[in-house]
Amino acid sequence: MNTRLVSVIVFSTLLVSCGGSESAEPAASASVRPAAARAASEGDVDPCAVLDEEMIRAHFDVGDAELEIKPSTNTHHPLCRAFWRKPDADAREKAFQAKMTDYITAKAKGEDVEMPKLRTNNEVSLTLNMPPSESEEAAAAAFQSAMQTLERGFRDKDNPEAPPKFQYDTNPVAGVEDQASWTPGLSQLSVQSGRYLFHVTVQVGDAEENQAKAKELASEIARRLPD
Repeated sequence: MNTRLVSVIVFSTLLVSCGGSESAEPAASASVRPAAARAASEGDVDPCAVLDEEMIRAHFDVGDAELEIKPSTNTHHPLCRAFWRKPDADAREKAFQAKMTDYITAKAKGEDVEMPKLRTNNEVSLTLNMPPSESEEAAAAAFQSAMQTLERGFRDKDNPEAPPKFQYDTNPVAGVEDQASWTPGLSQLSVQSGRYLFHVTVQVGDAEENQAKAKELASEIARRLPD
């Protein structure tokens, strides 16, 4: 399991623990919603019917790379992941081998060095908190609770004096649906729109590009969700 998926799973757990299962998202014209998402309006919405190939290719330069879009079964809330190989993936792999050699050499000398990381895929994911909240007010409260839990993190019950785990800074983002907040440590935009709460994770470039792309996607995702 990759580190990004682990982060998404952790985030989903945080939301469940703080009552974030009451999610919210926007209402849009039924005529512009994909049939698969519209058909799910009586129950949980399939995030892969929202974050589909058309949306990914419209917002990202996938090129000739193979695009994979698939759901995850490891999270409490419905999650869809889209990923494709970076154009310079081969060069990244070659450079990583050299970095690992340097890392192993340094560790053997007793030096305190960080293990290098390798990312050869671009990745975008969408988590939908299901079911949606009963009201917009409840969704807004669930959103605030989720952000507070991220800021607070979790403390070990057996060791309450230890520093909190899974603690992240969150930054409010203006102009995105009813409420939105960017979590740099997860490269993730959390959004409340109407009765829905959803989370868009983007890892395609630097932090600025990732956030800009997440904001683009958030507006379109909101329009695609059922009333």
